[in-house]
Amino acid sequence: HAAMFACCGAAPVTAPDDLLEGGVTVAEGEKTDDHREILRKVLQTHPVFLHLAKDREEATLNAFEGPYVAKAGTDVIKQGEHNVDEDPCMYVLVKGKLECWIAKGKTENLSELYEEAGSICGHISMLYNCPRTATIRAAADSVVYKMSQSNFKMGLDEDALKSIVDVHIGKVASAGLRWVSVSEEFAIFDLKELMAKSVKGDVGNLARYYSMLKGTRGITTTLSCYALWERAGKVNGAGKIIPAVRTASNSENVRIFYFDDNIEWGGKEKDPGICNLRDIKTRDFVEFGEGQNGFKRSLHGSHTLVHHSSDYKVVLCQANILDAMENRNYFSDIVRAYLKPREKAIIVMDVNSTILTTDSVTSKGMPHVVLGAMLEFITLEPKAAFDVKWTDKPSVRVDKKMSLKQLVKKLSGKDRAFYDTFYSFENCAALVQMVDANAVLKFSRDETAFTSTRLEQAYQDYLVALEGSTNEIGLVTSWFDIHQYAVDSNHAVVINSFGMDARSVIITTVTDERQVLYFVVDFSEWHNKDLEKFAYIYGLSQSQLETMMLGPGADEKTFSLSDV
Repeated sequence: HAAMFACCGAAPVTAPDDLLEGGVTVAEGEKTDDHREILRKVLQTHPVFLHLAKDREEATLNAFEGPYVAKAGTDVIKQGEHNVDEDPCMYVLVKGKLECWIAKGKTENLSELYEEAGSICGHISMLYNCPRTATIRAAADSVVYKMSQSNFKMGLDEDALKSIVDVHIGKVASAGLRWVSVSEEFAIFDLKELMAKSVKGDVGNLARYYSMLKGTRGITTTLSCYALWERAGKVNGAGKIIPAVRTASNSENVRIFYFDDNIEWGGKEKDPGICNLRDIKTRDFVEFGEGQNGFKRSLHGSHTLVHHSSDYKVVLCQANILDAMENRNYFSDIVRAYLKPREKAIIVMDVNSTILTTDSVTSKGMPHVVLGAMLEFITLEPKAAFDVKWTDKPSVRVDKKMSLKQLVKKLSGKDRAFYDTFYSFENCAALVQMVDANAVLKFSRDETAFTSTRLEQAYQDYLVALEGSTNEIGLVTSWFDIHQYAVDSNHAVVINSFGMDARSVIITTVTDERQVLYFVVDFSEWHNKDLEKFAYIYGLSQSQLETMMLGPGADEKTFSLSDV
């Protein structure tokens, strides 16, 4: 049993041959009637077991392993630990007290206290195959049971899951889109040819996709194709496809909002950027720079830039995670500011560094994301042209005003690994000190000179501000606010991401993740590493991936799940 605990990311936990509880000797591997009743109630009432087959309830109950004793002060689960070679598991408390601690920067904060029998923890990692999102510590001698992912899946009602997917298949087929789902457990559909030019008599897949979004309420997920964007040089015209509706189209009483921290405001198709804004009628790229196609610029909060158009029913928001953490109504305030009466909002939302303060694409933690956001708003204006030399990197000439984040990108060049690991406080402070003598530094709209001392104070202030502003996986509370607003007001929220964090967002947002519709864009073009991670997170087999790979380029594409 000690080995079983260790494999799930736990420190040593006592698991004696006999556990004395309430005067009753409990043999290892057996359960008292009281324990069985607690576990049965969990199976019957907790949302994690919503799709448990009724005729497998007893077998699933028997599959709980334990009891285990966690002595006071013992870490049952350790934040960040992840062993992909082991069967991930969750735990159920039957007696005692467990604390949930979340590390943010150098501090560890108490997030939640579990005292009620039947409380569960560790289920996000079990469902999502991700690193542990928090540390679970015994505040008193506690008794727990464990459920492995493999045993959990054996209890699922496959017929019920298939019937949910079938409902989604009907909707996708009715819209005229490719309706083969990769999985019988999740409604996952491939989106192809969204940018194909108009053919007479055919509205095109972009219009069909838009129509589906317009008819939804709550969350839909779109996973965009990073490989195509990268192959094209990371320009707007190959980025995340955002539908655009002309204002003159009176029949479309819809306004589209797009929140992403990586929007670049040049706004042209070949410019560096991530926003692939496309007219739903012509599929032509819609330029969105200030003054183009009726777009005007506004400032929201302390750091957030918004472009809104008079020609298109589109609002583009360069979301800032610092603003999103400070204001729990951040997203809904922006939507309410631009949404017209009786309009339906389609709210397209990036994940990493927009609503999630960690980043699965680059493996950056919350401190890195915060520092990256801060450097975006620290500007340097050279007193005279000067050179910056960082370790073994080529010198960079600084002869005009820029942000410190732009300077880091110039220092990085094409070395993505260097850029992704740069954002430690030590590196950021050293960079500020390096340029301070040769440039005037300012933070956002503050005219006061900025120094490394102010950097440290501002950084610590933001980490303190994080207290209570995120949940255990780093989701900002303003995300839950916009989701609830959308559900209550019959609006649509579309998670659109290159990363694989979408499922973790959904698991912690909705009661039944199986009701969420997934689209994957140009799946046959994905990088092998993305295919494998996708398969790992959703428990897909080689044959299921092959089903998704049918399409242009599939014959030349080779992939394997051997490394998963």
